Amino acid sequence: MGPRFAGYFTITQLGDKTLMTNRPTFNIDNQLRRIQGFAGCNTYNAAFTEGGGKLEIVAPLATKKACADGMDIEQKFTEALPKVNAFTIEKNILILFDKERNVLLKAKPTDI
Repeated sequence: MGPRFAGYFTITQLGDKTLMTNRPTFNIDNQLRRIQGFAGCNTYNAAFTEGGGKLEIVAPLATKKACADGMDIEQKFTEALPKVNAFTIEKNILILFDKERNVLLKAKPTDI
């Protein structure tokens, strides 16, 4: 059995860009099959399915406030989620891939 897609994470890399501020977060509830968190400006939630080495995240629903900072990160983050096809956890880092195995994002575990 592989790593479990569950827990609290902070996004540290989006595509090939390292994030220093306005980092999105994941609160992954494996039992409810839901992800929620901060997307860079707004909060979001999304459903996911996982099994057989595959991971699929539906397009997230988010609040609609506008922010001076973080909107560009949020847009890239929310566009990346539906492209997710697989994940792995290496050295405690959650890595999400698209179907071509390109890295979409990396996240580190976060205390609540």
